[in-house]
Amino acid sequence: MVRRIAIIALFLIFSNNIHTCYAGSYPWQPGLQLTWSDFQGAPDATSSFLANTHYTINYRYVWDGEGTMKCTVNCLFDQDKSWKKAGNLSDALLRHEQLHFNVAELFARKMRQAFNSYVAFHKHTANTDNELKAIYDRLWAECKSYNELYDKESDHSRNKAKQDEWDRKITNDLRGLEQFAIKD
Repeated sequence: MVRRIAIIALFLIFSNNIHTCYAGSYPWQPGLQLTWSDFQGAPDATSSFLANTHYTINYRYVWDGEGTMKCTVNCLFDQDKSWKKAGNLSDALLRHEQLHFNVAELFARKMRQAFNSYVAFHKHTANTDNELKAIYDRLWAECKSYNELYDKESDHSRNKAKQDEWDRKITNDLRGLEQFAIKD
C-alpha cells in the first residue's frame, strides 16, 4: 500500500511539472541562429518595435524512491508568439533578437545550477514543489529584468556600441555557465 502511494505521488509530481516542446517551438542549441522566417506570430500592432522574441523556460523534476531528484530545464523559442513587422528588418536587429533568446538560455543554465545546488542539500519533502517554484520564479524575474536592462542600454539594438558590449557580455556569461548547458 505504501509503495502504491509512493508511485502515485511520484506520478503526480512528475505530471505536474512536465513542460515539453510543443508545435511551433524549439530548444536553444549552440550555434543555432534565428532567422526572420522563425518569427511567425501575428505582430503587435500597438507596439513601436519591429520584432519581438518570445521564449519560455520550463522545468520538470522527478524524485526516485531514494529521495534523489532529477531535474530538466529547457529553453524554448516560440515561433508562434515571436513576431516581426514589415520594415527595416536588419541583420543587427536579428542579432539583437538572437541575444534575447541567448539570455533565456543563460537563465536556464542558472536554473540548472540552482536546482543542482538544491538537490545536493535537500531531500524531497512536502514543501519541495514550493521551494523549486520559488527558485524558478526568482530566476524568471531576474531574466525579465536582465532583458529589460539589455533593451534599455542597447536602445533595442540602435546603440551599436552598447549592443556590442551586451553581445560580448551575454556570450561570456553563457561560457561561464557552460557546465550547466544541456549535453547531448
